[in-house]
Amino acid sequence: MQTADSCLFDDKKGNDLMKNIHEKKIGMVGFGHLGRSIAEALLNGGFPKSNLMISYKGSQATMDRVSGLKLENCVRDSEYLMKNSDIIILAARPQNIREIAENYVRKDTLILSFMAALPLSALSSFFDCRISRAMCSGPETISGGRGICVLHHGTDAARELVSLCEMREIEIKTEDEIDAFTAGICIPPILMNIKVDERERKKALKKMALRWSVYRELSGWIEAELALSASQNDKKSLENVLTKGGVSEAMVTSLINGGSFFTSVERGIERCAELRTELCKSLAVKAA
Repeated sequence: MQTADSCLFDDKKGNDLMKNIHEKKIGMVGFGHLGRSIAEALLNGGFPKSNLMISYKGSQATMDRVSGLKLENCVRDSEYLMKNSDIIILAARPQNIREIAENYVRKDTLILSFMAALPLSALSSFFDCRISRAMCSGPETISGGRGICVLHHGTDAARELVSLCEMREIEIKTEDEIDAFTAGICIPPILMNIKVDERERKKALKKMALRWSVYRELSGWIEAELALSASQNDKKSLENVLTKGGVSEAMVTSLINGGSFFTSVERGIERCAELRTELCKSLAVKAA
């Protein structure tokens, strides 16, 4: 039997779902290469500029990206953006989470976090609202309409947003699969620059698919990206993912030191877990 309170909750939830994604206020915190590519994809999907807000803290590089998309009128201070957004996209550095979380967020807001290495348990310690975690392929794939992503605790609104950006969602069952996915999306730019025998690569990807279900679809995307890069002679995209101390660097180092391709992918997944532990320890929050 439903109480009056439960009916009120259900009605509120229903109204939220009925609200079209184009009518929601979306705030973007973090406007680097990833944030810019997501914003561009939203606009290309028909999302109105009038409902998009971008947090700005004075960086000239950020303003250049904002100006490049003619979004100067979308710039807001963080306090206003966080308070007035229906959906907040976090695309900033995870080390900045404490500063971001100082701002008030409504309980009916959805936070969609693209912040690497910050698990849902950690995010939940900073925000008292709905939270979905996301991980997606690189900015160039999103801009090119070839983006893929995974969602953990994905909501209807999160999936609608991802679909609007023309990113294909690959379903995952556990949060741990985000680590496996993260290593996987690093593979194409690495193999565009470091030669690995095709048979070894395909054998390793089959083995990964037996261990991680996300690779059943991810492997096809990897092969398609490699085929496209071969046709375009693309050798530059490794620079976009090779962060010092990051996942791609760990995978590249493994290959350079004589490790197998399979071992290098395993090393990438291990590095994801290490980064999560290191980050959560520095923030004094639970890693799981």
